[in-house]
Amino acid sequence: MSIPISSAARRTTEPTLADLTAGDFRSVLVRAVKRTMADNMTSVAKGVAYGTFFAIPSALIVALGVLNLTAGPGSINKLVDKLSGVVPASAQDLIRHTLQQVSSSPGGRIMVIVGLVLAVTSLMGAVQTAMWGLTMPTSGASSGTSSASVCPRS
Repeated sequence: MSIPISSAARRTTEPTLADLTAGDFRSVLVRAVKRTMADNMTSVAKGVAYGTFFAIPSALIVALGVLNLTAGPGSINKLVDKLSGVVPASAQDLIRHTLQQVSSSPGGRIMVIVGLVLAVTSLMGAVQTAMWGLTMPTSGASSGTSSASVCPRS
């Protein structure tokens, strides 16, 4: 006596993207948007972007401090001359004048220390926001559709 096998049991491979209908794609997109909003991922992305962007000026302060400690007038001229063709001549003159003023000032070490403190502080804030965003969906802090109800804890 033979047992009838359903068509689902006969399938030996997983469905591919070509097997999905437009309605399937739409429902996946709607579910993804709902989960993203429920887990506050837009707020997390904003926090990480802000913290990372805030670190850029600090990194520039560190770079200027290191330049102040290591570069002389000749190396500054060489560095600015490499910008020809990319930066207009008036901007090169402004950069050259500013870098020469920075290199002649005695506060290079202070610039490096202040820049490093600001950079580390802002990057720590960005990392803290990222960690909060990654752990928040599993901590049950969001609505009932969070991944805590779907994903088992390990």
